[in-house]
Amino acid sequence: MAVSDGQAPKRYDDIRKNLQTGDIVLFSWHGGWRSTSTYLTFNRWTHMGMIVRSAEWDIVMLWEATDLVNIADMETGTRAPGVKVVPLTQRLQTYPGPKAVRHLEVDRTPEMMAALRDFRAEMRGLPFEASQFEMFRSIFKWFFGRNREDLSTIFCSEMVAAAWQRMGLLPMEPASNSYAPKDFTEDVELPFLKGARLGPEIRFEL
Repeated sequence: MAVSDGQAPKRYDDIRKNLQTGDIVLFSWHGGWRSTSTYLTFNRWTHMGMIVRSAEWDIVMLWEATDLVNIADMETGTRAPGVKVVPLTQRLQTYPGPKAVRHLEVDRTPEMMAALRDFRAEMRGLPFEASQFEMFRSIFKWFFGRNREDLSTIFCSEMVAAAWQRMGLLPMEPASNSYAPKDFTEDVELPFLKGARLGPEIRFEL
């Protein structure tokens, strides 16, 4: 479990200035199939997304793949389940439970950021993963065996893993749909490339 457990969460206003594109935010919400996966994997985190900072406006956004429809996508204006970009403050306000950020520690080269922009454009409006079985395969890969890449629909951790693969930060194997939110916690050491690593889980709240 994260070393931040037992410590008072930081204020969002205090960490906002240090958030960079590529950092990740972890969310915990127990409900439906999320509760089942949390119970079986002893992992508190059930959802995640990637920080996107606007160079044009002073706004911090969350890029996510979600089945939630309570916030419209800033790029398309739609509320359909799937890949969307939302103001981070709005997602924090509407998502119950603890939150934590992990900083992506790597030299963000122009080529790396261009690859991320291109991948985000490819993923824009992509539907959310319709198969709960595929999501459970990512959680229990030790039982089901190797997954095959399928980006026709997508879930949260699959999207982040695929983005980092395009940026050259993760190897192309295992497939991006092999990654679950638990794989992005302090309990797991990801096979990063290019000297990248994730900082500690920093609990925070509005």
